[in-house]
Amino acid sequence: LMGNDDEENDEKLLANQIITSKKQKISTKEEGKMIRARAFLNRLDGKIQEKDDIVKQIRESVYLTKDKIAKMELNKNRLEKDIDQAQDQKNITSVNRLNSELNRLVREIALEQEVLTEFQSKLDAAEMDRTKAIIERARYNSEENVLKEKEARLIEQKHTVTQLRQRQEDWKVAQMKRAHLSALNTQKQALEQQAAAQRSAIDEARRSKKLAHKYLQQTFEKIRTEKRNEEEASRVETERKIKSLLNLRNAIERNKDTLTIQVAQKRAQERDLRDAQKREQQVIDNEGQNGLFYMLRKQKNEKLEQMQKRFSEQQDLNRLVIVDKILKEENEKERKRRLYPELYKTSTTNKSLNIAPSTIRQQQQEVPQINQ
Repeated sequence: LMGNDDEENDEKLLANQIITSKKQKISTKEEGKMIRARAFLNRLDGKIQEKDDIVKQIRESVYLTKDKIAKMELNKNRLEKDIDQAQDQKNITSVNRLNSELNRLVREIALEQEVLTEFQSKLDAAEMDRTKAIIERARYNSEENVLKEKEARLIEQKHTVTQLRQRQEDWKVAQMKRAHLSALNTQKQALEQQAAAQRSAIDEARRSKKLAHKYLQQTFEKIRTEKRNEEEASRVETERKIKSLLNLRNAIERNKDTLTIQVAQKRAQERDLRDAQKREQQVIDNEGQNGLFYMLRKQKNEKLEQMQKRFSEQQDLNRLVIVDKILKEENEKERKRRLYPELYKTSTTNKSLNIAPSTIRQQQQEVPQINQ
C-alpha cells in the first residue's frame, strides 16, 4: 500500500509540473516577437554607437585644428617679433620677406578658423543627432526590461523542459522497477502459499511414505518448472521494457542536438513562405485581381487541411490507446493464469475473453504501421 501511495504521489507531482510548465510556456509566436524586438533594440544601440563614433571623430578633428591654429599663432608672434627687430635694424629685405611670410600665415590662420567653425557646426549637429538617438532609445527602456525578463524566462523554460523530460524518463524507469518488485513479491507470496499447501499435503501424505515420496517429487518438479518459466518470462519482459526506455532516452538526447537546427530550419521555412506569399500576392495584384482576398482564402483552406490532418492523427492516437489498454488487460490475465493455474481452465479461458488472441496479434501488427 505504501508503494502504491508513493507511485500515485509521484505521478500527481509530475502531472502538476507538466501542467504548470504548459501554462507558463512562452509560445513560438511570442518567441519570434521577442527576437524581432531584440533586433530592433540592437539596431537602436548600433545607431547610438555610430553617432558616438561620428562625434568622437569630429571632436578629434576640432582638437587637431585648434592645436594647429595655436601653433600657427605662436609662429605669427615669432614673425612679428622678427619684423620688429628687422625694422629696428632697418633691414628692408628681411622686413619684406618676413611681412610676406606673416601675410601668408595670417591667411592660413583665417582658413583654419573657417575649418574650425565648420567642424564646430558639424560637432553640434552630430551631438544633436546622438542626443536624439539616445532619447529614442530611452523610450524603450521599460520595454527592454520586460524583454529581458521574458528572455530570462525563455532560457529557464528551455532548461526546465530538458529537466522535465529527464524526470519523466527517470519516473518511468522507477515505475518499471517498482512494477518488477511488485511482481516478484506477488510471486514470492504465491510460492509461500504453494509451499504451505505442499507442507499440508506432505503431513497428510506421511501416512503412506510411498505415496508421499511420489507426490513430493512431482510437486517439487512442477514448482521448479513453474518458477523457471516465470523467472524467464519476467526477465524477458524486464529486458524489453529497459531496452524500450533506453531507446527513448537516446531519442531524447538526439532530439536535444537537433532542436536548434530544427528551430532554425523552421524559421527559415516560415520566412521563405512569407516571401513566397508576398510574391504570389504581388503577381495577383499585377494581374488586376484582389491579391489580399485570394491569399486570405488560401490561408483559410490551408488551416482547414491542417485541422483535418490533426483530427486524423487524434483518431490514430485514440486507436493506439485502445489497443494498449486491451494488451495490458490480456497481459494481466495471462500473468494471473501463470500464477494461479488451478483457477483457470484451458477450455473456458478463451471463451471468457472479450477479444480473441488473433485479434490482439492483428492489432499489435497495426500499431507500428500507425506510428510510422
